[in-house]
Amino acid sequence: MKTMKEISSKELVLKLSGQVVNTDIYEFEKSANIVLSEINTTLVTDEDFAEAKNNVKACKKVETFISVSLKEALDEMKEVKEVTDIAEGLKVKFANTRLMLNKLVVSEETKRKFEITNKGINTVKEYLLKSDVNHAISVDVTAINNAIKNKRLIEKMQEGVDIEVETQIEKIKILETMYQENLLSIHNTEKDFPGLFPDFKKLCVSSVEVVEAQIESRVNKHKFDLQQLAEAKRIKEEKAAEALREKKAIAEKVVVPEENTEPNAGTVVFGGFSEPVKKDIQEAPVFGDVGVFQEASIPVVKKSYRLTLEQITTIYNSGYASGNYHTVEGLFTHIASEDVDTYQSDVVEELIEELLGE
Repeated sequence: MKTMKEISSKELVLKLSGQVVNTDIYEFEKSANIVLSEINTTLVTDEDFAEAKNNVKACKKVETFISVSLKEALDEMKEVKEVTDIAEGLKVKFANTRLMLNKLVVSEETKRKFEITNKGINTVKEYLLKSDVNHAISVDVTAINNAIKNKRLIEKMQEGVDIEVETQIEKIKILETMYQENLLSIHNTEKDFPGLFPDFKKLCVSSVEVVEAQIESRVNKHKFDLQQLAEAKRIKEEKAAEALREKKAIAEKVVVPEENTEPNAGTVVFGGFSEPVKKDIQEAPVFGDVGVFQEASIPVVKKSYRLTLEQITTIYNSGYASGNYHTVEGLFTHIASEDVDTYQSDVVEELIEELLGE
């Protein structure tokens, strides 16, 4: 017997003979019980003490020969004890071996299961690292772990994980093909419409139909936005041109006629203006080489000038402020500097129209 299977299938032969060959133990027991029951334990006389001492010696003697007889009997049973001791020792050895092997099986089986599933998980991860769609799909760890369930053989566990790994990689490949197809469509579109797909990575993992719809929608919106911008620009340019034409038209209508006037024909008084307005007017040479707005005489030269409505309004407000300032005894409210070229412009415009005969 050289294997555990062989030794575990064999029955151990262990038959002992317990037959007593020769003994008078039963008669001796009966006589001993009678003698022991009749021993006098009431010691009064000398005879009583003497008899008790003799009984002590007798009991010792009986103890001695019983021990001798028992030892002789057990020596004859030595072979039986040796056999039972060996059997008990073997039983303990097999029990310890069983416990050790059971613990080892559980530990190693758990280790192998982890190695098989972990290798499968890493195989899918390594493929994903090189893939363009790794932002959209991940390893299905649960599916790989479930691939070894209800399988007792290591070979079957490995087979189950291999099938699951192959299935997951095939799904990734299908997604990669769709990604490349969508990416090509987007790149072709961006040749004419760049910048419409900043989210192309996310969009490319959608179905081809979804991507085509997105391309059409974004291109149409982009074209519409361009049309709106072009229209807004056209309207703005037209308004600017119209304003310029109106300004030129007004400037062409307003003309100061030539006059011959003696020097010192009139003066301009600044009492109705605030100091900032005075300064602006004093520093504004409107009539060529001769400054018109000074606290002095206004020499008028024999020339004609083109003035804007704002300039004429400023001149008008200068006289208006000067006259009112003196008539209301200095209580006239000053015209703000920012309003001097617009305040009463409607009145000025009416006067100009009357002068021109319109």
